[in-house]
Amino acid sequence: MLAVAEYENCVLGKDGLGERGKRAEDVGKEVGVELKKSIDSNACLDKFMADQILVFAALANGISEFTIEEFTEHVETNILTCEKILNVNFERMDNKVRVKGIGFSF
Repeated sequence: MLAVAEYENCVLGKDGLGERGKRAEDVGKEVGVELKKSIDSNACLDKFMADQILVFAALANGISEFTIEEFTEHVETNILTCEKILNVNFERMDNKVRVKGIGFSF
């Protein structure tokens, strides 16, 4: 099951898998609840994408700021790793992240 919320500059999605003995309605409800949680957070990045984008933000030129769904252990670990290896400083403001990238070019 897949549920998607499309915005002008953002797409949020949640999915779930059924299993033997689990009603499809229950899977749908779980997916809907998770999508509503993402929508209510006003985030442009869900908890799974947030940790992945941090490295690119740290490498980018200039300041990157974005809203994430939540600060998971993966997010915190990637922030710490980027700060140690790339010598950048992430700012945390509620559910927003801000970093001045090092301007690495490929």
